[in-house]
Amino acid sequence: MNRQNTLEPSTKAFSIRMLSTYRPRSIYGRQTRRNGYLKRSKYRLPATWGLTPGHSALIPTENAENVVFTLTDCSQRPSASIALVKQLQKHYSRVCFWPQGVRDRAYLEKLPLTDVHTLPPTLEAFDALLAGNDSLDYVGTRLHAGIRALQHKRRGLILRVDNRATEIKIDMQAITAWKQKF
Repeated sequence: MNRQNTLEPSTKAFSIRMLSTYRPRSIYGRQTRRNGYLKRSKYRLPATWGLTPGHSALIPTENAENVVFTLTDCSQRPSASIALVKQLQKHYSRVCFWPQGVRDRAYLEKLPLTDVHTLPPTLEAFDALLAGNDSLDYVGTRLHAGIRALQHKRRGLILRVDNRATEIKIDMQAITAWKQKF
């Protein structure tokens, strides 16, 4: 029996699409304008689907008393990271670090910093902090941690270190800034 003839047409079409070398440059940046409004496509980041204008309206606009921050080990800039944490310590009563990546904690420990509370590297620990603290902001270089904070109705400043934050900033309705400015 010839195996080529055993595939269903839909399976064959799907396989050809998946094995094709063509890939869209970005699945986040497909947007069109209709009736003066920006219409986001079905391709935007699924984690942001719940961040509707109604949800965003519930996010506080005033500074919180405490902050949780993230750093990424894959784009290490120690002087910028130290400056960022020192600025956070100036403006917030309690500064917490959540290591989202496997080597993020090791990167933080290399930096000459004090008075930083480090959370366990689990989503449960991060969620507990976001759910339990009434006055908390998020600042950091980890895109998904920032989205998670927004999902918990926390103000978020996502510092971009690659193109992903730039491409989906409209969907997130969050402030983004270049890490180099810190």
